Amino acid sequence: MIRAATACVFLVLLMLSAGCTIAGRRSVSAENELLRRRIIELEKQAALLTGERDELSLKLTETLRAGDFPAKDALESLPVCARVEMDRYCGFDPADPKSPATGVVVGFRPLDGRSRFVQIAGRVRIEAMTLPPSINLDATGEPARVAVATLQPPTLREAYRDGFGGARYEVVLPLQTPIERGPGKTPTLVIRVELTDALTKSVHQAERVIRPGQ
Repeated sequence: MIRAATACVFLVLLMLSAGCTIAGRRSVSAENELLRRRIIELEKQAALLTGERDELSLKLTETLRAGDFPAKDALESLPVCARVEMDRYCGFDPADPKSPATGVVVGFRPLDGRSRFVQIAGRVRIEAMTLPPSINLDATGEPARVAVATLQPPTLREAYRDGFGGARYEVVLPLQTPIERGPGKTPTLVIRVELTDALTKSVHQAERVIRPGQ
């Protein structure tokens, strides 16, 4: 598949150099722009396929070597999740506090023993709950659950984000019933995350409380 994509790129380049048009319906410059975009698209596809191939090759190599024990120093330097913390990008969605909330944005960060972000494979259970503005967390009773989700390993991998604000996992949980917001209306939001590491089988939990105005 990668070879086919590469061949297409060379074919398009030949067409560009010849300055040809398709059925004479468009100008040479228009056709060249169209072909240039196609080249970029094919190059992206080829890069993606190459990355997936290399990853599968590494996984196959490790599988075949499953009977070998890694060196002690290599094992000690392998980063693993030691804890999980809630990211600052958490709260109601949309961000406009005057609009009804239709979802809950949940961001969290698995950290190693040196408090550095580490990608993981595992399962994550997320709960979002609310408390009326007049009730605090010291009151008797549990918050009302408004959203819940379980991320399996493939879904967790797709939730990875890396950009403004640093690396994190982020998902948006939809609300079955929109929540009205505004002065005296916005409830306190409680988000709980439970992460089960597929590698170590360890369980890590984190919670964040977001009060109105935060």
